[in-house]
Amino acid sequence: RKLREAEALNRDHASMASSDVRKRLSFAAEEGSIRISEALRRRGRLAVVGELKRRSPSTGDIATYADAGVVASELESWPLETLVVCTDRDYGGSLDDLKAAVKATSLPI
Repeated sequence: RKLREAEALNRDHASMASSDVRKRLSFAAEEGSIRISEALRRRGRLAVVGELKRRSPSTGDIATYADAGVVASELESWPLETLVVCTDRDYGGSLDDLKAAVKATSLPI
């Protein structure tokens, strides 16, 4: 189901500079937060990836935090190489979560 959804998003938003998907990608690129692959290759040992995700369609609510930036800031003290912020609405995410996390932490996002 997600593959079909991703294909449809790509098709629908490919030529729309103002689409939500394009905004998410350009925001991440402008903020310098697309550094995950670099962070994962940096060390010669197991890399731990943190994830901010509010909900799972199969399990329901996972976390009910109000501010993704606060959580991202707290996770900075954990032994993480990078942080993933789920922006998918099916998972309770949003572009605001991504923006808050990017502003609150120096972890690669």
